[in-house]
Amino acid sequence: MGTLGRQGDGPGEFSPQIIQPSVLPGDTLAFYNNRRWTIFDPDGQLVGTIPSRMQGLLDRYHYAVAPNGAVIVGERHISSLGRSLSLVTMSGEHIRSYGDTAPRMELSDERGFRVVALHGDDSFWAGVLPHEGYAFEYWTLDGSLLQTLRRDTHWAPKPANKPLPSLRSRYVPFKTVSVSVDEHGLLYAVTLRAKDGADISERVANDSIESELFEVRIEVIDPLAGRVLATLGPLSGAEIERSFPMQLPGTRMAVRRVFTEDYLSNWEVVEFVLQPRDNQ
Repeated sequence: MGTLGRQGDGPGEFSPQIIQPSVLPGDTLAFYNNRRWTIFDPDGQLVGTIPSRMQGLLDRYHYAVAPNGAVIVGERHISSLGRSLSLVTMSGEHIRSYGDTAPRMELSDERGFRVVALHGDDSFWAGVLPHEGYAFEYWTLDGSLLQTLRRDTHWAPKPANKPLPSLRSRYVPFKTVSVSVDEHGLLYAVTLRAKDGADISERVANDSIESELFEVRIEVIDPLAGRVLATLGPLSGAEIERSFPMQLPGTRMAVRRVFTEDYLSNWEVVEFVLQPRDNQ
């Protein structure tokens, strides 16, 4: 149907990094790339660019753009006042901080990352730091903590007082990879857990070997009832590449990789459908 931008450093151009669109009111698209925001209108016309003092590479699951253009950041920010969550302008100016004091560690260290997802116009969900187990917090943008939701399950670690020592690989034994909120307010949580007995002390170069070290789960959680409504997984190895749906934020839609008979890689659009369990 069309394309936006091209590779380069000029207005409306992108560096060869992963970029993820954020949809603002009126179907305006905002892309964070190469330390700046690039804004397009719904017709694909460039509105403008905003230079930013935010860090160079933000993971798409660790930030969310509010309708007013403010950005919720779940990575340590230069102006976060030692907190683990921040609200900043697109240019990187600090507005507010949330959460407890974050451990001091390098920006690229996954032990200090929190996933975030916008819910409506004025609130958001955030996962806790990896060493704090499997839980979520519900905040208003103005700084009120409304709810804490903790999952107690045999395959997730219990909360610890401090992060585990850093590994040469930067792998962590357990983390919440992403959280998304659908139009009904249900949470879709993706977790990554090292298999029992897996050696994660050094990073491996081969993606297929890496996928054998971990197992991935998706849980659909009703935050009002505090119940898990559905589970997909655990998936591991080739199942992650062939069966894992990557959700489009704020929807029940996802994309999933498929392979043709001649082993070419393609993508299909799928939808999460919740169905009653038998005899329940």
